[in-house]
Amino acid sequence: MSKKADDLSDCTDAQLLTQILRRDDAMRVLLTRYLPLVRRWVLRLNIPSSEREDACQEGLIAVTDAARRYSEKRGVSFAAFVGVCVKNRLVSFKRERETDKRKALDGAVTGLIPEAVADQSAQPEETALRRVQLDAVKKAAAVHLTARERQVLLLLMEGYRYDEIAAMTETTVKSVNNTMQRVRRKLRQYQ
Repeated sequence: MSKKADDLSDCTDAQLLTQILRRDDAMRVLLTRYLPLVRRWVLRLNIPSSEREDACQEGLIAVTDAARRYSEKRGVSFAAFVGVCVKNRLVSFKRERETDKRKALDGAVTGLIPEAVADQSAQPEETALRRVQLDAVKKAAAVHLTARERQVLLLLMEGYRYDEIAAMTETTVKSVNNTMQRVRRKLRQYQ
């Protein structure tokens, strides 16, 4: 850190907040001061190691936003305010990532039918990715699903509708729907 930044490191949060508008290095000192808090929340929320760097960046963005929005008139210390902002931002980050993973798995289970792999208009990268996803689904299905669940999944992947699958397996549409819910749950668990 520069000599100027060293001078700021002894400042209180309130003093730093007043300096942020006038000095670029004040924000840097504030971010450095709250980086350990961000890292603690990342670990506390069990964010996967592959996503921790992104999570830390999100946490530091929350610190920056908190510095801009903080007002002493609220009667709360900046440390408490920034703590809540970081926690909320990281909880949202984790929730969004988990939702994205679920959507990808649902797409792999219900959207990968042979026509999707053979689609001539798809980009080569897209086609290759779909094939990899399809292989992953088939491998997980072979290990973790019952024979009936595999049968329903494969029929669905071949492009049959639930009512057609029900007729072929001599069950009801509701039974096929329940089977697919179990399939999705199991495949999410073993992804």
